[in-house]
Amino acid sequence: MKDKSKLVRIYEISIIAVFLLFIIGFGAYSLLDVNPTVSEKEQRTLKQFPKFSLESYFDGSFMQDAQDAYTDTFPFRDFFVTANSNVRQLITVKMNGEVFVGTNGNDGTEADNEDSPWDDENIVVEKPDEGYDWDQSGNITFAPTQTPNITVEPTPGWESTPGSTAVSTPTPTQVTTPTPTPKPTPTPKPTATAVAPTAAPNGGGTATNGVLIQGNRGMEVFNGYQTNADKYIEFINDLSALFPDKNIVSLTVPTSMYIYGPDKYTQGVQDQKAWIDYIAQRLDSAITPDIYSAMVEHKDEYIYYRTDHHWTVDGAYYAYKQAVTALGYEAVDRDALESNVLNNFLGSLYSSTNSSILKENPDFVKYYIPSVQTNCIAHYNRSDLSKTKEIKVVTNTSDSNKYKAFIAGDNPLTIITTNAGTGKSAIVIKNSYANALVSFLVHNYDNIYVIDPRHVNTTLENGLNLEKYISNKHVDDIFVCLHMNHVMSGTIQKCLARLI
Repeated sequence: MKDKSKLVRIYEISIIAVFLLFIIGFGAYSLLDVNPTVSEKEQRTLKQFPKFSLESYFDGSFMQDAQDAYTDTFPFRDFFVTANSNVRQLITVKMNGEVFVGTNGNDGTEADNEDSPWDDENIVVEKPDEGYDWDQSGNITFAPTQTPNITVEPTPGWESTPGSTAVSTPTPTQVTTPTPTPKPTPTPKPTATAVAPTAAPNGGGTATNGVLIQGNRGMEVFNGYQTNADKYIEFINDLSALFPDKNIVSLTVPTSMYIYGPDKYTQGVQDQKAWIDYIAQRLDSAITPDIYSAMVEHKDEYIYYRTDHHWTVDGAYYAYKQAVTALGYEAVDRDALESNVLNNFLGSLYSSTNSSILKENPDFVKYYIPSVQTNCIAHYNRSDLSKTKEIKVVTNTSDSNKYKAFIAGDNPLTIITTNAGTGKSAIVIKNSYANALVSFLVHNYDNIYVIDPRHVNTTLENGLNLEKYISNKHVDDIFVCLHMNHVMSGTIQKCLARLI
């Protein structure tokens, strides 16, 4: 009996010793381990341990920042993130080949946060406008009893229903670059009036904040908000009023969800084409190239990444052709340009879901080398735009986020000069979708000023005010290029409004 009690005690002491050794060992490893600064898997900058100060300690920010830093850098974090993803995929309900992942999904309400895995576009859940039910899980239920029964009129020349794959039939024209170029006539508005989409045609439906994986493709879920659409319209019209002698070009880019996604994610308030029409018909004089038709026409080509939320360089090229043709310029011949390919690209949709499906189907990033000489200067510090670094319009980047091959990613202000010899200059107000677009625009402009409203500071004394910035520059055209999720982002609309 005595021997049994002794064995039990030895067993208990052993358990305690093993537990203490684990705690001490894990703690020692945490202290001695060099914390990473970047997560290659999530493609984002990790939070670092904050500097201590009495002020930050007493206002609580030190402890919060320290907690965030540990959450980002605890030992074996990548292992646990991957394990969590694998478990989540095992319990995910799969229907008709669709997998819905509700983590870090892009519903178009990204904030300005450079530490986000979404190409510096963090996700913030934002309460939608009236007409929807909202629950704490992040689900939006379209309630037909709260919204009027409004029919969205199709754009003339289209016989397809929203989300279908019909191809538009624009009349091809051959244009040359006139000198000087007269101000183009604004894009004619369709005779039918587009209205803000409401509930899905079946009277209701549910959309979940997340990423849809269908086949080997990931796609962002899109939801439209009339309040934010109206704010975008107001911004573009304000630009037209502020700069009446310049061409304002509004590029509202549909995402891959609307081109390839199932009907249930492309109807009602999720009908991107209906929102594009709604916006275009309410712009006073801005030029609105038909980007949607170009994407549909080339949908069988590699125009959107599967593991990333951006379009590819070829998708950007088709939009570029629409834009410069609308301005009366001649588009550069893509086939005459040299190109390069970066393989094994796993983009933002993979990094936010860790989906094994996407991992097994990596993308490649192709870029075209401009035929004109370029000099590219990035003003990288939002608080002090005098700080600069030289970058390239396109480059063979070693970054895991290979989309940074285009103008080195998102900087507050990027100034590009070329020897195109056109005598023209342009402003590009953009999110990251325009990065690939700029690699073609350099052929049509001697000077391009690229402004990212998410990152440029407009509040400091030395901040950027668009009217003052343009006043001493000869600018012919102002492009505003956003994908539709950002058009519908309240945060992005605030960033745009601060520019003027």
